[in-house]
Amino acid sequence: MIPDGSAALKTVLAGMAGGARTWSRGDEGATPFEAKILIPGQPARISTHYSDLVRGPLDTMSRAAGQNPPQPNFGLLITFGEPTEVRVYDEDLVLDETLRRVIGEFGTLMLRNAFMPGVHRAEGQRIR
Repeated sequence: MIPDGSAALKTVLAGMAGGARTWSRGDEGATPFEAKILIPGQPARISTHYSDLVRGPLDTMSRAAGQNPPQPNFGLLITFGEPTEVRVYDEDLVLDETLRRVIGEFGTLMLRNAFMPGVHRAEGQRIR
């Protein structure tokens, strides 16, 4: 079950931290997976796209506007080579710590060829 204690996932993410690499492959037991940054170098892309509006460092402009500066790399896609159970949150519906760090670093996380444990699928569909 991933990510609960997944050494391979943690190693792949550590190798991608800060944009050192934009993609990586790993294997957790018999489960191969690939991780890919969806928008590497996001601040530079924003600056280029809005070059007629960006005056000075984007971090400074963001803070002056009361916004968080853009993340260096936005979005992470993890694709599993076979259907893989992913424990997104625990029995108290608290987001998994590894996934929390991934979302903190990349802003969004997409999982392909993944499913949640049955009890979490049922809980996650309840409207409260």
